[in-house]
Amino acid sequence: MIELVISFKYLKLYDNIIIVFTSDNGLAIGSHWVLGKQFFLYDICPTFADLCQLRKPKNIDGENFYFFIKRGK
Repeated sequence: MIELVISFKYLKLYDNIIIVFTSDNGLAIGSHWVLGKQFFLYDICPTFADLCQLRKPKNIDGENFYFFIKRGK
């Protein structure tokens, strides 16, 4: 990961980038919920688009969870 950060700093991109590391551990199975809502990896794109004040592309799936995260419910 440090190489990635160094590269972004060298390219002067570090201040304008969000780095997300994630994995899918089968959260859809069982009772694993985020703030009372089921959350999937494809929800990350629309959520981060909203955080960056960008429009969600029409051709992607997923829901924006920023509202739930911000409210804490």
